[in-house]
Amino acid sequence: MRFLLLLLMINLKPVENLKFELLIGKDISHAIKTLNTDYNIFDADLGKVYIFQFDNSRKFFGFNYDKIVLGVDKSNVIQTLSINLSEYFDDNFYKLFTSEYGSPSKILGIKSRKKIGEIIDSVEEEGRRITETKLEMEEVTLSQDPLFVFWIKEDYQIKILNRKKGFLKGSELTFSKVTNQI
Repeated sequence: MRFLLLLLMINLKPVENLKFELLIGKDISHAIKTLNTDYNIFDADLGKVYIFQFDNSRKFFGFNYDKIVLGVDKSNVIQTLSINLSEYFDDNFYKLFTSEYGSPSKILGIKSRKKIGEIIDSVEEEGRRITETKLEMEEVTLSQDPLFVFWIKEDYQIKILNRKKGFLKGSELTFSKVTNQI
């Protein structure tokens, strides 16, 4: 009975502040075992996308998330891992995050926006409006409302995309193999 209770406690343990970078370059089976939750698989051009959905939200440096998206190549090796945080990152998150990962390699904000074009999809009654915009980026500080924050490490890189407007408000963190492309 004790063994069964211990086994249940292990399986119900939430994934809190998991070191996501340790999953990059591993076989997808490792993530399936580690994350221990339901997932969906979708085909992609370069492999597959796995979406792991949690019944209860998890915490990552104090911010909530309820799913993890993994991109794997055709050999089932994890190339990217993304989580959407429910909030735009703040100074407290930044301090905690940099204490773990160090200072960022680059912080970029929007210098200018140029509307390229607009498409209106009339399939639905109200339609959807899709606007293509070209952004010119510049290096900024955290107090200047960055759009992207990058860390380039030896074996992986981290990108934070901060979205303050639109229906996808919050921060998206992506861990991936090092590409040195910022």
